[in-house]
Amino acid sequence: MAVYQITFKDTLKSGLEFIKVLGYSKGTFTAPIYTANFDTIKAGDSIVFTILTRVNSAFSTNYVETTDFELGQGSWNDTALEGEGAWATRTNKKYKGARSYFVANTERKADITLSKTFDLNYDNPYLVFYHLYNTESDWDGAVVELLKNGTWIDLGPQIIENGYNKTISANPESNISGQKAFSGNSGKFIRTMIDLKPYKNVKTEIRFRFVSDAAQGGEGWYIDDITLVDNFYSIINSATVKAANGASANSSVTTLILKDKTIGISQPKRFSFTVSPNPFNTYIDITSNNINYNCVLTDVMGRVIYQLNHAKNTIQLETTDLTPGTYFLKLETDMGTEVIKLIK
Repeated sequence: MAVYQITFKDTLKSGLEFIKVLGYSKGTFTAPIYTANFDTIKAGDSIVFTILTRVNSAFSTNYVETTDFELGQGSWNDTALEGEGAWATRTNKKYKGARSYFVANTERKADITLSKTFDLNYDNPYLVFYHLYNTESDWDGAVVELLKNGTWIDLGPQIIENGYNKTISANPESNISGQKAFSGNSGKFIRTMIDLKPYKNVKTEIRFRFVSDAAQGGEGWYIDDITLVDNFYSIINSATVKAANGASANSSVTTLILKDKTIGISQPKRFSFTVSPNPFNTYIDITSNNINYNCVLTDVMGRVIYQLNHAKNTIQLETTDLTPGTYFLKLETDMGTEVIKLIK
């Protein structure tokens, strides 16, 4: 199966200056739109290119304070409202640096919080944090709350990016039964932003709350780089793709604009994979400087032939017994996913 006559368009918002494109040479830029056309993309194929831009704006976001958990919990307080459990530093999964903060999704009824006092005496306060959750979907989950006049209120309605994705099922064993929450598997660290302007000019507590019932458990909730910012300024960039058959898709990303004394272009990290030979016969070599990536080899029907999680650097796949045909190799890192078509 293939898609034909595809048009990709990225409309640069005000404040962004187009520089150049890496990885594809046939596109054109007519301000403010970059356009690329492709004749055909087969199922499982991918085309990866990077549009470099420069921010031209007099506005920027001010960082007030950040907790990155590199030296432990800092001034955050760990409390078990019910059941057993505690937050702790982890090195196996983190957004950046060497550590994140983690609470496990146990098979017991529990209600565990991580709280801190914030001075919101700013004009435009926002809370920004990065997190990865992997819980019993729909039954166990997490919320973010703020203390107002002695009562904890849910900050879900104030989330402007990557908000709650599930509603916790009705369950007398859950202290957040029926509430919206982070639940299931985020798949990777995502950024969540919360607008705190309705609560500005006060000093109050904010807490991260994880709740489980007394049934099946999961992995848990990782949190990293919790930041209070003021004068929040961002640029939302959008891209669309359309095919001749009428199919279309669109995506957008919000980028925080920060004040920085450095002026220049930051080259994005590449996947850094070399896959050979192609066509292949008895083996496939995957060479990489990545120390943690997932590898999945499938046939044209989507059947998994080989799968390896948490691969490191260079590996070799034995393919002697595979029948001649087309295969797809998916390589996934924290930076994203790349799919390579291979022929035997």
